Amino acid sequence: MSIMGINGLEGVLLLVLAVLLFGDRMPEYSRQLGSWVRNLRRMSEDAKQRLKEEVPEIQDVDWRRMDPRQYDPRRIIRDALIEDETVPSSGAGSTAASALEQTPSPAFPRPSRPFTPLEAGVPAPFDAEAT
Repeated sequence: MSIMGINGLEGVLLLVLAVLLFGDRMPEYSRQLGSWVRNLRRMSEDAKQRLKEEVPEIQDVDWRRMDPRQYDPRRIIRDALIEDETVPSSGAGSTAASALEQTPSPAFPRPSRPFTPLEAGVPAPFDAEAT
């Protein structure tokens, strides 16, 4: 496994070269590096704490849900169609999906004929002009 294009043999060679060049100053440099890492960690923890104090709503956010690796278009569309909060209900038993079917959209006009599902075993019609 290589880090930044350096394989194992090159890493060992660089380490030996660093010991030869900075051998007597190596403890001082390693202490300084440790100090920098501790300061960086402390600053990041302070920033997290200040953000939590100044924006208390941020604690209620579900960060796993906002992870782009969780993106599934089918789930997002299903949730958007089922969600009752964004579409005002028009009576008992209505869902967001039925409310969406009732409201015409200029971007998606209604089809000229109603949709009828095919029976089992019937092949789908072929439209030569559509392809």
